[in-house]
Amino acid sequence: MSHNDEPEISEKAWRLLSENRIEAALADGEFVDLPGFGKPVSSIDQQVEAELAQWRAKRDSEAIESSTPPPNAGGASDAANSAGSTDSSGSPNSAGLPNSAGSGAQPLLSPPAASRPPGVRSLLTAAERAQAPRLTVCGVQMDVQLGQVASNLARIGELGAAAAARGARAIVFPECALTGYGFDSAESVAQVALTPDSHELQTLADWSRQWSAAILVGTAWREADGRLRNAVLTFDQGRWIDTYFKVHLPWMGLDRFVVPGEHLHQPIEIGGAWVGIHICYEGGFPEVARSMALAGADLVVLPTNWPPGSGVSCRVIPSCRALENRVYFMAVNRVGEEAGFRFIGNSSWSHPNGVEAERLSESEEGYLTAIIDTAEARQKRLVIQAGSYEVDRIADRHPALYHSLTAEPPTS
Repeated sequence: MSHNDEPEISEKAWRLLSENRIEAALADGEFVDLPGFGKPVSSIDQQVEAELAQWRAKRDSEAIESSTPPPNAGGASDAANSAGSTDSSGSPNSAGLPNSAGSGAQPLLSPPAASRPPGVRSLLTAAERAQAPRLTVCGVQMDVQLGQVASNLARIGELGAAAAARGARAIVFPECALTGYGFDSAESVAQVALTPDSHELQTLADWSRQWSAAILVGTAWREADGRLRNAVLTFDQGRWIDTYFKVHLPWMGLDRFVVPGEHLHQPIEIGGAWVGIHICYEGGFPEVARSMALAGADLVVLPTNWPPGSGVSCRVIPSCRALENRVYFMAVNRVGEEAGFRFIGNSSWSHPNGVEAERLSESEEGYLTAIIDTAEARQKRLVIQAGSYEVDRIADRHPALYHSLTAEPPTS
C-alpha cells in the first residue's frame, strides 16, 4: 500500500504509520516507539492520533466488507459459502485464499476480519510477554518421488503422524513434497499437478483434524484455466485455509513452466502464532521476509528444494533472515535424487537473535522441532544495556530513503 492509496491521511501521519513506529500509539498506558523513546501516549500529537484512528476505522470497515461471503453460487452449499469467500474460477480469490467450491475439500475457514497480526512492536509489557502464545513446529525433511503423488502423499501421512506424536501443532513439508520438482515439460507438470478438485486436499484436511496440527505442504498446482503454479497449501482444523503461489522464479525444474504469484504471503494464524510463507529461491530476496515481518509474522518458513550449489544459501539464509527481522526462521529442504540432482538436506531453524538452533543431515530424512515463543519475535527492540546500548532493526529503518528498492531498473 502506498501513500497515494490513502490521500486523506497527512504526510506526517503516513510517515509514522509506514515506518511502523506508532503501533502502540492508540493503546492507553503504552509507550510510543518514536525518537525520544519513552514518551507517554498523551504527549503524541493529537491531530496525528485522530487521523490514525480514523484511518484504522476505515481500514477495518473495508476489511469487514471484503470478508463478507458471497451468496450461494455454483451449487455450493450454504455451509461452504459461510465458511469462506470463493469464486467460480477454481483459482485463489481476491483474499488470497484457495477456492474449494465444488471440490472434495472441506470449505475454507476464513479468519474473521479482526483476526490479523498484532502489528510490529518494539517493547512488550510484562503482561503481554506472559500471555504470548507458544507454538511447537516440526519441519519434515523427506525424500520425494517425481510425479508419484500417491506414494508421496502416503509418506507425508507417515511422517506427519510421527511429527504430530512429537507434539507438533504445525508441520512443514518441503517445496513440491506432493509432486516432485524436476519436471522437463509443462505437459508432465500438468499431468500430476493438484487442482481444486483433487481428492488429496480432503485427505490432508482430514489429517489436520486428526493430528490437531496445521499442515503446510508444497505441490505443483494447476488452475481451472490451465495455468501452472508452484504452491504451498495450508490445512488446519479439518479445513484448507490458505494457498501461497511462489512469486520469484528461477529458471530450473518446475519453475520454468509456472506463472508467478501476484502477491507476497500475508501471515496466517496458527495456534496463536503468525506464520509467513515463502518458497525456496525466495529466501534469497530479503525484501520478502522483511515484508512478512512487517506484516506481523512471528515465524517465517521456507519450504525448499536446495540442490548442490546451494550450500551457502542453506547455511546463511536462515540465520540472516532471523537476525535482520527478529523472527523465527525455519527452512525445510528435501533429500534424495531427482532428475539428475541430489538434494542436500540441511534443514534448519534459527532463533530471532540469528543463532542456529538445529540442523539436519545432508542425506537422511528427519525432523526439526522448534518451540516458537511469540514474545521473543514480537519484541523488536533489543536492550543490551538500557539507555546506552539498544537496537531495533525495524524501528531504526528509514523507508523514505529506500526508493531504489521499488524503482524500475535502468534500461540499457
